[in-house]
Amino acid sequence: MISSSPPSASRNGLRYVVYALFVAELVLFNWQRNYFGPYASPAILYLLAICLVLSTLGFARGRRWELAPPLPRWPIAAWGLAAWQRLLAVAAGALAGGWYNTNLVKREIWSYRPILEFADIIPALQAYARRWLNGSEIYTPLTWELGYFELPTYLPAMWFPFILAERLGFDYRFVAWGIFLLGVLLYEYLVWRLHQPWPQTLALAALPFVVFYALVTTQWAYVGITVEYMILGYYTLLVVGILLRFWPLQALALLLCVLSRYSLIFWVPLYLGLMFFYDSKKNALLIAGTVLLGVVALYIVPYLSHNWGLFMEVQRSYTGAAVFEWKHLGVDGLPIHPYNGLGFASFFYKYAPGSLYDKISLLKTVHVGLLLTVVAAAAVVYVRQRTRRIDYRVYVVTILKLYLATFYAFLQVPYPYLATLGLFTSVFLVLITAGLRPAAEAGKELATAGV
Repeated sequence: MISSSPPSASRNGLRYVVYALFVAELVLFNWQRNYFGPYASPAILYLLAICLVLSTLGFARGRRWELAPPLPRWPIAAWGLAAWQRLLAVAAGALAGGWYNTNLVKREIWSYRPILEFADIIPALQAYARRWLNGSEIYTPLTWELGYFELPTYLPAMWFPFILAERLGFDYRFVAWGIFLLGVLLYEYLVWRLHQPWPQTLALAALPFVVFYALVTTQWAYVGITVEYMILGYYTLLVVGILLRFWPLQALALLLCVLSRYSLIFWVPLYLGLMFFYDSKKNALLIAGTVLLGVVALYIVPYLSHNWGLFMEVQRSYTGAAVFEWKHLGVDGLPIHPYNGLGFASFFYKYAPGSLYDKISLLKTVHVGLLLTVVAAAAVVYVRQRTRRIDYRVYVVTILKLYLATFYAFLQVPYPYLATLGLFTSVFLVLITAGLRPAAEAGKELATAGV
């Protein structure tokens, strides 16, 4: 029998546990990174992510994720005070955060020239875009452009957005910032649809900009030498599409995510599988078909089919790069990146047997095994729920946080700029927690949403 009683007061307190865990994760990732040392720090961060996920799921039990209609009743003159307060709160949070961070991005861009002196990310992206515009072969070694042998490891969604920027002479980093802002703009639309009181609305509207500010001001050259915030934009589009239940946005965003990194490839079957069995078979098939056709048309046919061994060559190059980074020692005689406090590579460096190659190979095996375990366990738990099932949209987004936290915690080289994606996903757990309502209360709120 399914109980219709409201969630207990003790579980209501989980809302504030989620908020507290988010703040703790934000602080330990940014301002207090490696505070507890290279072994305890990654373990604490990963434990915080697990607790954040479990608290969110615990709070979601017995509650519904439902968005109010996009607009209050028409005409505008009929809007109530609460509607105007929400509108002003969303506008204030979005405009203030966007304006301040845009100026911050400008200063960072002007401070760093995209040259090999700092990193090869933007010079490599320039090589891809220029090759495409010149009609040259894209996926051949970047030796001439970079001055040393480097395999072309970037997938199309990493470099294709910069073709127009190359043609018109825009700075690539402004393009990446624009994609991030597009994702946040749709996030703000979600905040508007939640119909929260204006103080909560203001806080939620400002939240992604607060996290971005933290990343830029605590991480060296995050904007100056990377375009990782573009990836944050891609994933924001995906999560917004899931929570809105709008399949075209989900299909487009998932294609962008898959064609930029392989990171979420094991999570996708969970996401589409739960949609197929618990929501819409049609939408699940439409999304899967769109993404499959996009991958074939935009990557496999034009590029991978010319060199079927490219994928394995790239994987071997990643291993070689990891060995190099594990040999890159700091003044303390320890590898700089594996000991940055963000991942478990330090444990494998110290305790795993064999050569560096053996240690890295073991870490890779554990990495893949844990990702598969997270997805399989999440699927089993969802199917075997005996009480009212959590909305699958809330569930897959929350599991995405755990999946990404696992992915970056056990990465062979836990570069900080890559791990920002796992941190940024926590913004959506805060949003979900704020928006969940007991079933009866949610129905009443929807019934009066036009007021």
